[in-house]
Amino acid sequence: MTSEKWLDIFKKAMEGDMHLQSMLARYSHLIDTRREKEYMRTLVYNNMAHRLLPLFLNLIQYGKSMAAQTVQLHNPNMGFDVADTLP
Repeated sequence: MTSEKWLDIFKKAMEGDMHLQSMLARYSHLIDTRREKEYMRTLVYNNMAHRLLPLFLNLIQYGKSMAAQTVQLHNPNMGFDVADTLP
């Protein structure tokens, strides 16, 4: 809707048009409900992020250490030169 139409709707509602008043009340309720839903979604997301981020970071670190251990298992001579072990 254009701004002129909204202005007309608000003016008519202020003048006493019951239909437009009820329409604006429903629209206001819809906006309030969406705002509350978004607020709750934000609270849940922040709570989950606060709890899951440390677990996720630990999992990444665990994965890096497991990868390093796998490389060491498949390359047992890694870390020293074979020539150093010869007599």
